[in-house]
Amino acid sequence: MPRRRNLLAVSLASFLASVGFMVVVPLLPGLVREVVGAEVDSAGLWLGLAISVSPLLTALTGLFWG
Repeated sequence: MPRRRNLLAVSLASFLASVGFMVVVPLLPGLVREVVGAEVDSAGLWLGLAISVSPLLTALTGLFWG
């Protein structure tokens, strides 16, 4: 059953990486406003773009990686 153990390890690592990313998300609006120096609307746009890049690229590269 090494294949099942490997699948469990990869699944757990993927889950922990996702949780680690999502823990930071509530802090990002203040950080974006501070770094960019923009208003709330502009900071929301930049934050939305930053968060949406990873799932978009995952969907696109998943087509090639299978």
